[in-house]
Amino acid sequence: MTKLAPLVASLLLGVPAGQEAATNPPHFTDYPAPVPYSGPAGTPRFRNKVDQRYRNVVEEALKNAPDFASEYKLAKFQIGNGPPGVLLVDVRSGLIFHLPPQVGLFLSNTECLSRYKLWEKPAPEEDDDSLALAYSPRSELLIVRRCVESGVEKSYFRWHHQKWTLMNRILLPPPPPPPVP
Repeated sequence: MTKLAPLVASLLLGVPAGQEAATNPPHFTDYPAPVPYSGPAGTPRFRNKVDQRYRNVVEEALKNAPDFASEYKLAKFQIGNGPPGVLLVDVRSGLIFHLPPQVGLFLSNTECLSRYKLWEKPAPEEDDDSLALAYSPRSELLIVRRCVESGVEKSYFRWHHQKWTLMNRILLPPPPPPPVP
């Protein structure tokens, strides 16, 4: 019966067959990125009208060094009081990509994550469950956290050859309630 638990958990969380949720999640070092890009920034290359709406965000991202998978910049933005949005910008070519379809353009359902900050000890970004996104310039791994009814879902995606692959998805227990003053 205990051998079925990871399989059942993976089916409930939607992880593809053969990628059952494991007790040992992937780490940045499991998916190293190639040598970091340090050349000139590319010119924004918009492939559709939706991306063109974020011209300023993309242009600003191209002014900064890559912060994900050697040559990419995660360009974060927010429209008014709405949820934060993120685009992936290739610093070398100027191409714009979106986060995995399971995540979308905007990071939603992240309000419960801040409660982890009240209880957790300082942790590296990879292990800090109060962050909606965790990533590294030296890794192809992106960790996405969001609040679900039964706790917090941590999804591990790999960006390789300009394609997202879901590597694992883990359900954490809900964060504890805020401390009572």
